[in-house]
Amino acid sequence: MGLFGSDYGGIIACSAPLCQWLWRPPLRWVRLTGNICLFVGTTGPKRVMIELHTAATPNGWKVSIVLEELGLPYKVCPIDLTAGEQHKPQFRAMNPNGRIPVIVDHEAGGLTIFESGAILVYLAEKTGRLMPADLPGRFCVMQWLMFQMGGI
Repeated sequence: MGLFGSDYGGIIACSAPLCQWLWRPPLRWVRLTGNICLFVGTTGPKRVMIELHTAATPNGWKVSIVLEELGLPYKVCPIDLTAGEQHKPQFRAMNPNGRIPVIVDHEAGGLTIFESGAILVYLAEKTGRLMPADLPGRFCVMQWLMFQMGGI
């Protein structure tokens, strides 16, 4: 189960000044912030392994939906598109195209991946879920993945 799963119980401990509060039952409100967020519960501290740099757009939501479905711990790093944050050098260092979404997987040594389709394939392969191993099943999923990238 993911970071906010009921098997953890406990609190989020954050270290940076700017925070984002999210509603996550059964823990109620959860505080996410900075580069390091620790979940302190029955299994001890856990570092958030994936940072999701995104905005509240349909393209940005795709990765959030898959991260939730897979139960992977992640932290949302909101990008203000109206303020042009996607064009700043620190964002462009992650994605030279200046587009959301982008993930940084700290468990994989800070691996940075951009483009929603590439991120979705990576998350499926990382977890061994959502992508069938057999060729017909895999390409059935891939055709729908390509459709969502161009059509949704």
